[in-house]
Amino acid sequence: MKLTYIKSVQGWNALILFVGMFFCMGLQAATEPSGTEDEADIFARVGEEVVTKNEYLVAYQAGVRDKFYHGKPSNAEFEKFRKGIENKLIEGALLVQEAKKRKLKPDSDMVEQKLAMLDSKNSANPKWQNVRDRILVQARAKYEKESLRSKLESQVRDVPEPTEKQLKEFYSSNSKEFTAPDQIRVSLIMLKVDPGSDKETWRKAGEFATGLLEQLKKGADFADMAKRYSDDRGSAEQGGDMGYLHGGMLGGLAEHAVMKLKPGELTDVVTFMEGVGILKLTEHQIGKVNKLEDVATRAANLWREDEGERRYKALIKQLRADAEIHINKSLFSKNK
Repeated sequence: MKLTYIKSVQGWNALILFVGMFFCMGLQAATEPSGTEDEADIFARVGEEVVTKNEYLVAYQAGVRDKFYHGKPSNAEFEKFRKGIENKLIEGALLVQEAKKRKLKPDSDMVEQKLAMLDSKNSANPKWQNVRDRILVQARAKYEKESLRSKLESQVRDVPEPTEKQLKEFYSSNSKEFTAPDQIRVSLIMLKVDPGSDKETWRKAGEFATGLLEQLKKGADFADMAKRYSDDRGSAEQGGDMGYLHGGMLGGLAEHAVMKLKPGELTDVVTFMEGVGILKLTEHQIGKVNKLEDVATRAANLWREDEGERRYKALIKQLRADAEIHINKSLFSKNK
């Protein structure tokens, strides 16, 4: 890849006002050169494709609004952001150029539909008629490029089904993707306490829960106790049974306490945000890797996604390596 920079830019303030006007009107900003090859109107030349200063400004302004809405970035953060805008625009131009080489055609129905929506959206604006024809021409070029990029990306990512060897290798290398997580089955007795209650209320609830725990340790039936005393509506009618839970679903101290137990054992009294409770571990299923024949369809889909992403990135890398890219570097310092 040959990468050079164009140094001179003129009329920057006028451009900001020009694009800003279209944003205020709710219109799509111009994205194509308006019949000129003046270097001052160009952000980058990517092979035979041109990325205009308007395109750069629109992408830049949208990115700033989304990413830095709540504060001013550091120089390093801003440079990373700016470089991301640059790379995205260059990548888009490279894809359009490659799509044209492959003789792909824009989806004309999609383009016409978008143009009709743009026209309808702005038809009530009295200023629209003054710029309508020019903006629709520019918008058509924008939408056609979007369609070409989309078609090329879909073509590159549309990979065939993996061979048996490829599938087995992928399955072996990505065993975590096909491993059923640990599951625990837990029962609960919850005594709810309003979070805003005073210490004495919390203390009394804790004492009552301790009494229940002592009865359970002496042989009282957990399910019966849960039905009688638990305030957790979701589990009380089921004798406290909360069903099977994955790691992280209990959270905090409760999960930490339960994971120390063996099936059939009880926790001490646990404090929750909404009260105090006692938990019983009834079952612990250790995670295991599913057999390939049981996850073959999912494995094949994941392989195709990964392979499509690999091919897409490889294409971008190759296109960048082969292209001559000339960037108007003087824009950068004027944007922060």
